[in-house]
This record gives sequence, structure tokens and C-alpha cells, in this order.
Amino acid sequence: MSAVVSRQLLARLPRPRADRSLIINGSFVIGFIVLVVVAASTNDVFLTQGNFTNLLRQMVTTGLLALGMLVVILTGGIDLSVGSIVALTGIMGGGLVGAYARSPPRWHSPYW
Repeated sequence: MSAVVSRQLLARLPRPRADRSLIINGSFVIGFIVLVVVAASTNDVFLTQGNFTNLLRQMVTTGLLALGMLVVILTGGIDLSVGSIVALTGIMGGGLVGAYARSPPRWHSPYW
């Protein structure tokens, strides 16, 4: 009896469509490759070390937030306030820069 019931339950479950997901994921990869090729052929500084360094610097904040959220989710808690905290921090940082900004030095610095 249990074998008949389990067969009936298995017949009701939707079957995964591996071929469709492969096509969708493959199209994203192909689209990304096309975008990189077009950007590299139209801009001389796209595939340079300076551009990669800039991209890595810009990804640090998002990566740290993602790691923090991973720890929160793995420990069983769900914290949805991360976006609002990042927005508040950005607003406060912009206000502080506007209030306490000083003129840049005469020598060239990559951080100004």
C-alpha cells in the first residue's frame, strides 16, 4: 500500500525542467560575454589593471554586506534592515563630507 501511495505522490510532484534552466542560464552567460567583448572593443581602458582595481574597490561594500547577511541567515535570523542602514550611512557620510570638506591639496592624490 505504501508503494502505491508513494508512486501517486511522486506522480503529482512537478518535474524539474533542467533543459529550460540550462537555456536561461546559458543565455545570461552568452549575453555577459557579448557585453564584455563590445565594451573591450569600444573602450581602450576597459580591460586594464586600473579599471579592475576600481571595480574591486567599488565591490568591497557590497561584498561585506553580503557576508554579514550570510552569517545572519545561516544563524537562523533574518535581518531586513540592512538596506535602510546602508542608505542612512550614505546620507550621513554625504552630510559629513559636505559639512567638513576641505579644499584638495595642490599635489595629485588618487583618493581625491
